[in-house]
Amino acid sequence: MTDCLLDALADLRAQGNQIPIWDADRREGWFDGLAELMAQLHNEDQQLAWVGLIAADLCRRRPGLSLSVAAGPLLDRLVPSSAKQADNLRKMR
Repeated sequence: MTDCLLDALADLRAQGNQIPIWDADRREGWFDGLAELMAQLHNEDQQLAWVGLIAADLCRRRPGLSLSVAAGPLLDRLVPSSAKQADNLRKMR
């Protein structure tokens, strides 16, 4: 299964190069798809490595974009929902 998952991630990664910068709907769907696949990687180091690869791709396509900004959408989607809920509760206090 891991080989199929890695192949799917590689294919989806390559598709990101074909999404125009102004097409936010497609880009958000692409981020969602990547995050769903990366969440199936049970090793956090592998997840972070893929975040780095995708973010580096985005930085190469958009000069001036920082690596942290490029990684943000994926990292946000990979945070478990319970951690997000706890963070939201802290912010409300």
